[in-house]
Amino acid sequence: YVSFNDGASWQSLRLNLPVVPVHDLTIKDNDLIAATHGRAFWIIDGVGPLRELAGTEPQGDRVLYQPADPWRTGGFRAGRRQATVGQNAPRGAQIYFYMKDKPDSVVTLEIRDAHDSLVRHWSTSPSDPQDSLEVKAGMNHAAWDLRYPGAHRFKGMILWGGGTNGPVAVPGTYAVRISTRGWTATKSFAVKEDPRVNVTTADLQKEFDLLIRIRDRMSLADDAVKQIRDIVSQLDGVEARAKGQTGAAAIDSRADSLKTRLGEIEKAIYQTQNQSGEDPLNYPIRLNNRIAGVAGVVGSADAAPTEQSYQVFDLVSGLLQAQLDKLKATVTTDIPAFNQAVAAQNVPAAIVR
Repeated sequence: YVSFNDGASWQSLRLNLPVVPVHDLTIKDNDLIAATHGRAFWIIDGVGPLRELAGTEPQGDRVLYQPADPWRTGGFRAGRRQATVGQNAPRGAQIYFYMKDKPDSVVTLEIRDAHDSLVRHWSTSPSDPQDSLEVKAGMNHAAWDLRYPGAHRFKGMILWGGGTNGPVAVPGTYAVRISTRGWTATKSFAVKEDPRVNVTTADLQKEFDLLIRIRDRMSLADDAVKQIRDIVSQLDGVEARAKGQTGAAAIDSRADSLKTRLGEIEKAIYQTQNQSGEDPLNYPIRLNNRIAGVAGVVGSADAAPTEQSYQVFDLVSGLLQAQLDKLKATVTTDIPAFNQAVAAQNVPAAIVR
């Protein structure tokens, strides 16, 4: 049970705790730990909202609670594999907010840095599913894993020895901001460095800066693959509509030539033979995967990047730029010429077969 008025009245705080003797209670940082007899340890993660409820300020219809300062730690986090194993708390900053009623307008949740620049964004009406925010009447919880947004991806992408995760935030001051129609609230918190790691904030900033450059470069590579595939799909559509029409042979010839050039660029950027996670064992990785591999090395430890990491990134980035330049030349010169050729043949926009 919990009391917010020095024991004058009590409310149940059992939650999902089974009926079991509790032999001891302790509070560690912001967590409440119950030592039970026969059911191991049970932990309520983040009792900050309970502490605020016990304060002198009245509870409003909408409240953003003060987040606890999260630790910037790495390491492996196992998932829940069976019902008898407890669920670990999410990593990073734990955000709690209360809504008396379910909002009838869009709710946005943001993480901002010390310069008020946007770091992460979630919404009940997101443009990307990974940025979705679920809000219900009552207490709500969200977690920021301390990472910045990752690199862009495309459907079916398979990587080896690298990924698209964004870099981890540098220790410092951040803020969470929640907004809905007629109401905005902001709370600041600090991301704290792992005390077990002997590293300066300046070195972590160097690591972060390079990882952001790598992320943005990989996004350009993946966006190029998406653009190529979109153009090829449109070329296929033009060929299908021109079939049986006057000038179809000339259009097919131009389209096939374009698709060959675009295919060569795509294959230089991405290993198109990958169909499963094990395929990179048989087929060499390409430029976007090589860039992802550099990110894996740089982000593998809390330390400043090595000089070799900068050199490899610059090398692979230059190779990528050569392919991006070829794609730009094709898009700005060859595609308009193809469009003019198609227009001259009066290929219909749609054909009813």
